[in-house]
Amino acid sequence: MTDGLAHREQPIPAKRRGPGRPFVKGDSRINRRGAPKESVAFQRHLRKALAEELQRPSDSNGEMTKFQGLVACLVELAEGGVPWAVQTVFDRIGGKPVQPIAEEGTQEVKVRVIHLVSDSPRGATEG
Repeated sequence: MTDGLAHREQPIPAKRRGPGRPFVKGDSRINRRGAPKESVAFQRHLRKALAEELQRPSDSNGEMTKFQGLVACLVELAEGGVPWAVQTVFDRIGGKPVQPIAEEGTQEVKVRVIHLVSDSPRGATEG
């Protein structure tokens, strides 16, 4: 049965998308509002619980917190030559090395980063 309107399926043209463009405009899978509030709340609670747990003493003497114990373990592994531990220690102490974005024989590119700060809370509207 039809409701009197002519229904025709229009073929969707095969459009090739390049790398970094997995979605087309209007795709229902696009999340325009960012991470769900439940996810953000869970991450906040997890961080708080981890911070509290890492501040507790790791031994019966109470001389070292669990966080200090983790750091000592990491340093011990790095001293033993474990590559990921060495990399982690150096990344945390001196920061990750800057990756060059210019290739040989090309001009140097300068990048300027500007941070914008809003006075109003996120999502608030003026009115």
